[in-house]
Amino acid sequence: MAEAARRRSGRIRPAPQVSSGEGASTTAKPRWKRLRATGGAAGHIDTAERPNEPTEIYVEESDPEEHGDHEHAPGLEPSDVIEASPWLTLITMLTMTLPSLLSDSTIPSTGLPTAAVELLRDVFKVPRQLFLILGVLHQSEAYSDTRDLYLVEYFCGAGAVWRNVQKICGLPTLGYDIAHGPSEDFNSDTIGFITALQWWRRLMACAWIWLGTVCSTWVFMCLASTGRSTTVPRGNTRQSCVREGNRHVGRSALLMSLQYATKRGFMLEQPGTSLMLKSHAMLWIKRCAEHIGSHFFVIDTYMGAFASQHLKHTLLCSNRLNVCDLRAPRPPLVSAQTAVTKFVDKNGRRRCTGNKGELKATQQYTETFGQAVATAMKETLTPEPYAKFFDDYEQKETLTPTEVLPTEDDDDYEEHPWCDVELQPVLEFLLNSLRD
Repeated sequence: MAEAARRRSGRIRPAPQVSSGEGASTTAKPRWKRLRATGGAAGHIDTAERPNEPTEIYVEESDPEEHGDHEHAPGLEPSDVIEASPWLTLITMLTMTLPSLLSDSTIPSTGLPTAAVELLRDVFKVPRQLFLILGVLHQSEAYSDTRDLYLVEYFCGAGAVWRNVQKICGLPTLGYDIAHGPSEDFNSDTIGFITALQWWRRLMACAWIWLGTVCSTWVFMCLASTGRSTTVPRGNTRQSCVREGNRHVGRSALLMSLQYATKRGFMLEQPGTSLMLKSHAMLWIKRCAEHIGSHFFVIDTYMGAFASQHLKHTLLCSNRLNVCDLRAPRPPLVSAQTAVTKFVDKNGRRRCTGNKGELKATQQYTETFGQAVATAMKETLTPEPYAKFFDDYEQKETLTPTEVLPTEDDDDYEEHPWCDVELQPVLEFLLNSLRD
């Protein structure tokens, strides 16, 4: 019966371990309780494959004969009581209030290796909301657990990276960009960021992510208006564009922490004058990388070396040495047109202004650059079953937690690396979509 339920749900979950004496354990056969959830309300990622109709969710149910009597909430029969687990189950999360969920220290089952969860919780100290969102996505039948992607290019624009990785390596990839619609709005409080996380969940064990995080409020031409500096990287947060830029960076850093925790690669691209690497979130990622014995490489390159009409000094950051294959010396100027015009104002002060048409053109990667990225990643993109990675993953050393971060009541909370990610509205939307 349990196996049939597993087949219907399309999910194979580890059966709970039940103690049967000192030093021994047996595997209990779980029963599965069926829930109803409106499929369309959850905002599916693959709408073509998942029509807007009710879906069925299966969650493990306790066996009274094996575990004895349970206390249960009023209105529930003993047969409806969900088995006590070391993690939160979906039905528990759906029945709890949001304040209760956030105050509870129990981590839901997220589908990640235990060592990865410990790194995220104790070292990177990611917000609890991230675990809850990943837990809901993992346990809900509305979202697939299939891992079939070798690269996701976030903020892909014309998609030179993901298209060339797909072409040269012959492997499935995806490009994520707000230009494709609201479902790919990274800063969204609803389905946009859920899409970003769901696509991340589809990555294979050897997969990469590429981050072309929006830089418009971080480059030197905008510093006077945004109020950003090396000492005040968050800038003037009274401006909506600055707040949006901070959220972009914070959430990008969360994806980077997930890549570190699961031992997968990332590359982040920024203009040479960007202050993004001075943000509290990026500095925190670098400190955590050092703490766990990993890396945060930063190399200089020039888009002019990859057939661009503009010189464009560029910074590439990664946790893998493959990024060094993209280093290039400064090439000779290939175009008389520049993206920036420098001048001296009437008071004798040196100023500059951006040429909108030329600036826009510098945001697109050339096909030559996309091909170079694909070549740099190719040797690492070897198909490997995620289940094997899951089984083999272990932390070699016991890591001490990183320093305590400031709380919302502290004066220095604005230096908290995750103070701008704002995941609570995303979690609330996700839970409500499954309750409806």
